[in-house]
Amino acid sequence: MTPQQQKIALFVLLLLALGVALWWGFFRGGATGGQDGAPAPATGEAAVATGTALASAQSQLLQNIEIDALLEDIQEVTFDYEEFAKDARNPMTPLVGERQYQMRSASSEGPASGEALPPELQYAVERTNLTGIIWDKDAPLAVVDNEVVGLGDELPNMEGIVVDTINVDHIVVRIGDALYPVELKEH
Repeated sequence: MTPQQQKIALFVLLLLALGVALWWGFFRGGATGGQDGAPAPATGEAAVATGTALASAQSQLLQNIEIDALLEDIQEVTFDYEEFAKDARNPMTPLVGERQYQMRSASSEGPASGEALPPELQYAVERTNLTGIIWDKDAPLAVVDNEVVGLGDELPNMEGIVVDTINVDHIVVRIGDALYPVELKEH
């Protein structure tokens, strides 16, 4: 046996001896009394007497409570949820000013002038999966195809398609000099 193995064997034996001593003390000490001369837990008649005293104290406490007075103090409040819900505002709408979204073109070309996307880019924009918008006026973010993108970032796996604008319900992507909207898809 190597010296390292001897140390490990000695350590295991010490742990085993400690475990046996604790086990023995737990079962042996529980039956005759606690450690350091502490009294053993109540058993037999002492436990019954303690339980009876506790039940008596609880019943006295309950007798001092005036149930009728508590019931008289209960006030029923009527609440019409439909009335409340009709005045609730959308937290995404601005508090100040008109909400204006206008499609623009970076040049005279693009959707504002009625030009259609090339088929491969049309397909790329249509399959773009916009699932979330994290709105912040200074640094908005969008979740596109399970990746977080910000202003100026390219869309995941789509070269040349850049996030131009992030609004509360859609984003606008730039393809070349033209701008195209991508709506938020709700599931």
